Amino acid sequence: MKGAIKYCIQHPTLVNLGVLLIVTVGLLKLIETQNTSFPKQKVRFIDITIPFPGATPSEVEEGVTLKVEDNLEGIEGIDRVTSSSKENLATIEVELEEEADANQLLIEVKNAVDKINSFPDGIEQASISKRDPLDMTLSMALSGDVPLQTRKDYAESIKDELLLHEGLSQVFVKGVPDEEIEIRVRENDLRAYQLTIDHVRSAIANSNLETFGGSIETGLENINIKAGNKGYFGKDLNNIVVRADPDGKVVYLRDVADIKDRLEDSPNQRYLQNERVVVIDTYSLASEDILENAEFVRGYLEKFNATHDGLELQILEDGTVNLQSRLKAMIDNGIVGVVLVLVVLALFLDRYLAWWVAFKIPVAIIGMFVMIDIYDATINVVSLFGFILVLGILVDDGVVIGENIYQHAKEKGKNPLKAALDGTLEMVTPVMISLTTTAVAFSLFLFLPTQAGEFFGEIAFVVIAVLFVALIESFFVLPAHLAHSRGLKKNIRLTRIERWFTRSMDWLRTHIYMPFFETNVLGKGYLNGLTTLIFIGLLVGSIGLVGSGIVNFTFFPNLDDDAIFIEMELPPGTSYEITKSKLASIEEAVWKVNEDYSARRADGKQVVRFVEQITGPLDNQGELKVTFLEGEQRGISSFQLSRDIREASPAIPEATRLIYGLGATSSLFGLPVAFALKSKDLEELRKAKNELKESMQQMAEVKDVSDNDMQGIRELRIKLKPQAELLGLNLAYVMAQVRSGFFGMEAQSLQREDEEVEVWIRYPLEGRNSPEQLLDMRIRTHEGNEYPLRDVAYIEEGVGNLTINHLDGQREIRVEANVASIDASAPKAIAAVEANALAEIIKKYPSVTYSVEGQNRMSFKLIGAISFVGPIILLFILALIVINCNSFSQAFLVFVLFPFALIGVIAGHWIHGIALSIFSLIGTIALIGVFVNNALVFISTLNDLLKEGADFGEAMRETARSRFRPILLTSITTIAGLGPLIFSSSLSAQFLKGPAIAIAYGLGFGIFNVLVLLPVILMVTNKLRLLWYNQLRRQAFSSAEVEPAVRKLKYLIDK
Repeated sequence: MKGAIKYCIQHPTLVNLGVLLIVTVGLLKLIETQNTSFPKQKVRFIDITIPFPGATPSEVEEGVTLKVEDNLEGIEGIDRVTSSSKENLATIEVELEEEADANQLLIEVKNAVDKINSFPDGIEQASISKRDPLDMTLSMALSGDVPLQTRKDYAESIKDELLLHEGLSQVFVKGVPDEEIEIRVRENDLRAYQLTIDHVRSAIANSNLETFGGSIETGLENINIKAGNKGYFGKDLNNIVVRADPDGKVVYLRDVADIKDRLEDSPNQRYLQNERVVVIDTYSLASEDILENAEFVRGYLEKFNATHDGLELQILEDGTVNLQSRLKAMIDNGIVGVVLVLVVLALFLDRYLAWWVAFKIPVAIIGMFVMIDIYDATINVVSLFGFILVLGILVDDGVVIGENIYQHAKEKGKNPLKAALDGTLEMVTPVMISLTTTAVAFSLFLFLPTQAGEFFGEIAFVVIAVLFVALIESFFVLPAHLAHSRGLKKNIRLTRIERWFTRSMDWLRTHIYMPFFETNVLGKGYLNGLTTLIFIGLLVGSIGLVGSGIVNFTFFPNLDDDAIFIEMELPPGTSYEITKSKLASIEEAVWKVNEDYSARRADGKQVVRFVEQITGPLDNQGELKVTFLEGEQRGISSFQLSRDIREASPAIPEATRLIYGLGATSSLFGLPVAFALKSKDLEELRKAKNELKESMQQMAEVKDVSDNDMQGIRELRIKLKPQAELLGLNLAYVMAQVRSGFFGMEAQSLQREDEEVEVWIRYPLEGRNSPEQLLDMRIRTHEGNEYPLRDVAYIEEGVGNLTINHLDGQREIRVEANVASIDASAPKAIAAVEANALAEIIKKYPSVTYSVEGQNRMSFKLIGAISFVGPIILLFILALIVINCNSFSQAFLVFVLFPFALIGVIAGHWIHGIALSIFSLIGTIALIGVFVNNALVFISTLNDLLKEGADFGEAMRETARSRFRPILLTSITTIAGLGPLIFSSSLSAQFLKGPAIAIAYGLGFGIFNVLVLLPVILMVTNKLRLLWYNQLRRQAFSSAEVEPAVRKLKYLIDK
């Protein structure tokens, strides 16, 4: 190490070339680095979708879902399985463990499903795929005065053209149903020709085909034999022969049915300002650059609108606006932070030293990109926070080494080269341990699970990589620059500002700090105790702020967003028209709120940009997506707007689910209050659910209580009469005919270009829209006789399920809610529900168990990982401190200071009115690494002075005097780097304020911890050591001789 540092000092030109090389490579890598909204995320889910046309939820559960769940049991790497059995469809969600290989598990899941050979007849091909994390890039609405089919055709064409762009692979068309060919059979005509729906189906399947019949080999050529009579549109099916009699009479399909191409009936529709639109959503994968994709799509939109009259593409959501806004906010805050750090350095250090210490900021940050492929990081708002966070930290070692070099040159009179070498070597071990301690503390984030873990893992990589480059710069580049700078020359005149700040710092140290130190630290013993009690009182008071609810704790902070969702669900069976009218009434309230706010604005801008009405997937379900003016321009939070919309909206008491203001936090981490009730006894499960909902709706801590138990739709249940069996009928035979007529029978599936078009046979709508028509339906026996359904079966009314949910194989009903306000504590709300409702419910219904879901589940995983990895990280930090101090007792004293860092953390959140969150906890952990550095600087200097023979009191005095400036300066630079972010009014940067406040305020109060509390603890410990050795063990030692550093030195000398 010494030789390398000496060589660099003697060859500054080579050093500069090395720096130039690092910066050049870093800039090239920076240009190549992807832009994403957030850090890249793992694949965490595998989705299984199995259609079962015509099946009830119970049939789907028994015939499909349970069999898939059974076959998935025992596969390693699966965290849990959730499923939903609905009419016609089974969906199973496989959640992967953190370390699972998604590609390997996808193969194993497919194999497990393929092994099932007992699926009922009628199920369709299973779709099994990984759920790739996607970044919303651009959402567009296609509108115009043309038929819906025409808009759909244009939308599909737009999708195909967008997918031709390299780097854009995810485009989806929404809000328009699939195409189908509907064959509406006429009951009277079928009876007249003695035909059934099954006859029609067979005729289509046997006639509308294209098949290969072999080939003729003539010797000169091969001639294929084909039947090419396949039609792909309704008009092509008119002349299919359904029956041909020996007498030459032919019955064509057109004789018994009306055939038409149409869009299937579906409640999945999109409206924009009450006009039906087709939505085209583009997303970017983790491997794609969101900014490049958005630029391409915007260019395509402009060209389309310029060349298509009567049609218009307009942007509904631009995912890059929020990203660019956040990036701009972070970059602006970062630039201001850099400037503040430079100003602090320039004011409190020699200007030449300040310059060369500040020089390492761009070198370290750009140099980090040389290593960016190690973690596969991207440029996003989270990684930029890592850069801002490290701004102040990365100059700390430069300040320490630079000031030490200056002391060797100015105070000890060494020549610049010698001063640079000796000053650097003296600080190699403490600086190395100091930065390693910070890196180890941040390394905790690399082991955290869930999306939040990926977020903070990228921060950890950025901080550690930047500190690594900074360490190299401090050891090999900074000494070379300082050795040849004017700063080490004698008689350098200070500027007037430099003299003022130098005198101010000296005055603060001489007239404020040192007198306080002499009195309260080195003075009478009771003052040590009083000072300690004051700090303990502040700690207890801070914790009391949290316990009393003055400073709340929640799992994840509520993130302001430029769009919110209002979700509504009406009782099952509610018609589509009623659902749409209720959504329209809420939309009116949205525009009323918009008018009120716009009228108050000086610029008159509309606060609400769009209201997108989204109906489906069932007739009784729908939502509004309200898109606001960008956060920087609107000047009001989405939470306030959501509250105002709620108050302005009409009451909808019949709604089974009505949630206002779902935004970024709930989409990322789930709702703050969520309980999964589980049981094999469905009756007890529903009773427990009803009681829990009733209790929660009476509680002040929560609002918008809802559940996912969709039941209550009216059912007509068919039971055969005794005479039906005498006619040779059974229930399956009768239900097959009923299903064919009322649900329909799929005759064929045609591939029309890139879309699958199904051919359905069913009664016309006017023949299947009342119970009486069901009773009048003719049931055909095996002998060809026909009887009205009322003659062979009873009809009973009942209430059926729309959805049956499972969690890990058990039936599950989830009850969810929002906290009453954005400042409310989610843990307190959950605790209140558990204590006031769930405890009694679980006693009352013993078959029912529950788990806490939503944000709590993710936070539980995070806390579990922290509780496991945290102690290991602390042991590493302890080992580093022991290596530096050469004493377990002194290392323990540093650990004693950790809880007192909470004083600043909690006070900061109280001052800014922000709730503590998991993010704040992570910021507090990061604080430990920086906090330890200052404590090590103090203890290392004390030990060095004691080893040189100083008395303990004198050593303490000189340590406090000499370390006051660097400790204060290193803390101020870190705080200055974070200050702009903390005090920024930008809504885009708000979600990182929690960790920023934790670090900045923790360090701010940490100055008092290190400069006041630590010396007091050291004094008290020294007095206890004296008592132990001189009084209890009857040995005569001075106050210095009982200290570990001196005892260790004496032991080595004696040995």
